[in-house]
Amino acid sequence: MIFSDYTIKELADRAKVSTATVSRILSGKGSHRPGTVERVRRIAEKMEAESRAREFGISECIGVLMLTYRDCLNSSYNSTLITSIVEGLAAENCTVQLMALPVKRMNLDHIRSLVIEHGIRALIVPEFNGPYSVSNELDRLGIPIVTIGNIELDGDKSEIVCTDNATAGSDAANYLWSCGHRRFGVICMDRRNLCHRQRVESFRQTVARLGGDPDEIYLREYYHIAESLAPVVTELRNLGDRRPTALLSTNSLLTLKLLNGLHDAGLRVPDDLSLLSFEEDRELAETIPPVTVLAQPTRSMGELAVRRVMKAIRGFESQNEEILRCSLVVRRSVKSI
Repeated sequence: MIFSDYTIKELADRAKVSTATVSRILSGKGSHRPGTVERVRRIAEKMEAESRAREFGISECIGVLMLTYRDCLNSSYNSTLITSIVEGLAAENCTVQLMALPVKRMNLDHIRSLVIEHGIRALIVPEFNGPYSVSNELDRLGIPIVTIGNIELDGDKSEIVCTDNATAGSDAANYLWSCGHRRFGVICMDRRNLCHRQRVESFRQTVARLGGDPDEIYLREYYHIAESLAPVVTELRNLGDRRPTALLSTNSLLTLKLLNGLHDAGLRVPDDLSLLSFEEDRELAETIPPVTVLAQPTRSMGELAVRRVMKAIRGFESQNEEILRCSLVVRRSVKSI
C-alpha cells in the first residue's frame, strides 16, 4: 500500500504518534522504541487490509446481538433502534449479522462460535429487556463491543450509548408539578429493567423534593406488554375525587392501551385525567388527543452506536459512555389546573 499524506495522518492519529514518526518508521529510518514501531506497523497492516477490502468490495461484518422473545420487534423502540443500526451499517458498506438469541443460548461460548463462524469484526448490543447475564463477559471476545441501553457493567472496556432516564423522570415530575398537579399516578413496565426503574425512582424523588408525598403516588407495574390494563382503568374510574390528576406512563405501548381503555371507560384526557408518556419515534403524535411526551432519542442512539463501532474497528478510541437526553414535547394531553 502506498501511503499518501492523508493516510499517513490517519495512521499517525490511530497510533497516537506524529506524522514524522510514522514516515521514519515506514521508511526504516531513525531510532524508535520497539513498542512504537510494532504499533505503527501493525496499524499500517490493518489499514492496508481495509484498503484491499474496499478495493474488492469486501465489507466488514458487524453483529447485532439481541435477546429474542415474543413480539420482540413489535414495539416502536425496538424496531426504530434496529432500523437505525441496520441503515447506518449499510451506509458504511457493512454486512449486518443479526444474532437474535433466546435466553438459553445467550452464553459466551455460543456467542463466540457465532463470531468465529460469521467472521464478525465487532458487536452492537441493544439491551432490550434488562441486562443480560452475559453482558459483563463480552469483552472476553476480543472484538469491539458497543452496548445500547442503561446497563450495569462491572468492566470498563465496553462502550455504552444510553439515555439519561433519571433526568427524564425528574423532568416529568417538574413539568406536571408546574402545571399544578399534586396527585400523581405512574403506570410502568417491569422495574427490574434499569431504564424503567430509573424513570420511576427519579420521578418519585423529584415529587418528594418539590414537597409532595411519593408514598401517595398511585403505582401499577406490568411485567409483559400483553397484560390487560382493564383493572387499572376500572380502579381509576372508581377512585372518583381521589383519582390522580396526572399519570406518567414509562412505555408508549402501555400509553396507547391506556388511552383506549380510558376512552371506553368514559374518562377524558386531559379533562378528567392528564397523561404524560415516554415516546420512541412520534408514535403518540397522532393519537386523540396527541400525547405530551418525553421523546427518547432512539434513532440517534442507533446512529451513534454505529459511528462508535466503526471508529473502534478502525483503531480510534472514544469515551466509554455517551449519554443522550430525552426532550419534552408538549402536545395536548396535559392540562394546567
